[in-house]
Amino acid sequence: MQHPEDILRQALSGELEGPHAGHEQRFEKRLLRHSEHALTTGIPAWAWMSAAAATIAALIIVLVVSEIRKTNEEYARMRLSDLNYEMARTEAFYEQRLRERTPVVSSPDQNITRLYSELRILEGVYDKLEQALAANPGNQQVVDAMVDNYRNRLRIVELIQKYMEISNNLKNKQHESMDL
Repeated sequence: MQHPEDILRQALSGELEGPHAGHEQRFEKRLLRHSEHALTTGIPAWAWMSAAAATIAALIIVLVVSEIRKTNEEYARMRLSDLNYEMARTEAFYEQRLRERTPVVSSPDQNITRLYSELRILEGVYDKLEQALAANPGNQQVVDAMVDNYRNRLRIVELIQKYMEISNNLKNKQHESMDL
């Protein structure tokens, strides 16, 4: 067996002969045999591995996108308090008043039911205004609409209180007149 250095010297000096006779034919036969074998064995392993890697990558992308979407939904709303200190104080004022004054009543009275449904409608409108403010931060029309929404809800709560007071007074007068 010749050393690689001897083969290299012979190749550089031109003494080395080309491949033995029939080398190209043997190479072509092996190549054809290998390609036929590859066709009969089906899908090669590397193809399965790449398909598995692509599936895992797609799964990871779907999970990441869903997490980003969840995060974006959290930031899809903007409250008045997110704008500045003055708006934060305004929002705190109205929220406190609404919490203090909103009576918890389960009355079969249709007027009270109607007023509560209007209150729920205004709360839904306020949610949409929060989304609009997130899309256009600092838009004065949206800010004004949000403050007006708070005012309207507070008016409805006051109407509920007045209606309940009047209906209680009427009931008391009826009971007093019955007792006499």
